[in-house]
Amino acid sequence: MGMELDTDLLSLRTFLVVCDEGSFAKAARKLWLSQPAISARIRCTDVSTNSYLNNRQPLYIVQHRSRPSGEVGEPQAYAGVGRSSIPQHDGRGMMQIIDADGHISERARGDEIRKYLPRGNARDALFPALDHLHTHFLRAPDDGSLGFGSPDAAEWVEFLDQTSIDWSVVYPTAGLAVGRIVAVDWAIVACRAYNNWLHEQYVNQTPRVKGMALLPVQDPQAAAAELQRAVKELGMLGAMLPSTGEGIKAHYGDRIYWPVYEEAEKLGCALAIHGGCHHHLGLDSFSTYYPVHALGHPFGVMIQCAAMLAHGIFERFPRLRAGFLEGGATWVPFFLDRMERSWHGHTQVDVHGEYIGPNPKEGAAQQFKRLVREGRLFVGFDIDDEGLGYAIQRGGRESFLFASDWPHEGFDAKTVRHEIDELLEREDLTDQDKEAIMASNASRFYSATPD
Repeated sequence: MGMELDTDLLSLRTFLVVCDEGSFAKAARKLWLSQPAISARIRCTDVSTNSYLNNRQPLYIVQHRSRPSGEVGEPQAYAGVGRSSIPQHDGRGMMQIIDADGHISERARGDEIRKYLPRGNARDALFPALDHLHTHFLRAPDDGSLGFGSPDAAEWVEFLDQTSIDWSVVYPTAGLAVGRIVAVDWAIVACRAYNNWLHEQYVNQTPRVKGMALLPVQDPQAAAAELQRAVKELGMLGAMLPSTGEGIKAHYGDRIYWPVYEEAEKLGCALAIHGGCHHHLGLDSFSTYYPVHALGHPFGVMIQCAAMLAHGIFERFPRLRAGFLEGGATWVPFFLDRMERSWHGHTQVDVHGEYIGPNPKEGAAQQFKRLVREGRLFVGFDIDDEGLGYAIQRGGRESFLFASDWPHEGFDAKTVRHEIDELLEREDLTDQDKEAIMASNASRFYSATPD
């Protein structure tokens, strides 16, 4: 059954509404004059209503806050599932869910982006192809599409509502290949156009879709300037650095990228090294894509993580926060074992006799774990990672970030919601693990909450 909400009711109160998803969303829009912020569908555990709900519709809980006269905004809402095995965000039985890595499909919206390019520079695509295999010879869906659409801001909010996710941080699709651009001037123009478009079409449309800028890493000074503009003027939470690409001058432990790290420290923003383009990782001669996809994502982020750790980037920039996304979680135990073993067997000094890499009294594995504890190193995980529990044991729960990857892998909201439910029911994760990886880690990494 549906329920009409009084549009003048602005005082703080909780509504328990038994209704279908569509009618509730309409009621919430009437009250707040904007997109609904339904964070959760919860199952009631109260004896008096449980039998009714089992035979009727799900129960929704939304916490509305008072707001000044004339203010238009989202209702405050929190997510949760009414089961004792699932962590609670606060004393009201509700848990927040933050998507640390979703995607938009800017190539499908090329006509929109072209207007942000300088006159005379319009072209069909801002970015090169990801690689020679990414979309070749794939089995196409029955509808003939590539398997995922190009959701706009409104469709993104609808997805968040349907999956009980509070907010998401979006990354590009074609723009994952920004590191492949070799013409420096074009890299600067393309990143600026993408960032302006992302701001106007997504970030400025709803506080529930956050943006991460693209940077022209081909010119680190220009990248630092664009990072400042994107954060201060466009409201981005930080920026993405591509894990691979012909246009990247060196690994991210190199001093040429110090200006980017210095600016990120000043701004207090996040930097995310994101996989997606798998050139020059030893996989170029493969003639089928799935092993390239399987290995390319973790290989790319592992290489850049090792570069930044071994070349002292986090020690030189003690307030820098970096995330390594879309490589899954299970590379972490392997990485820690290999880095620690090699550190003890192959410690190096420079020409002045100074140690290269982490503090010799600390070692590689302890350096990684310390940065995790300090809230400075984060890792995105695939929600169906079977080894997630072990990765948390080895690397620490404070590191891992939930990623929907929508619309890339979870092609619809139902699939994503099902995967979330399965994760929340896992017995190898503690309540504290679940709360950390589903919300608090992302909040700390991005240092943001919905406006």
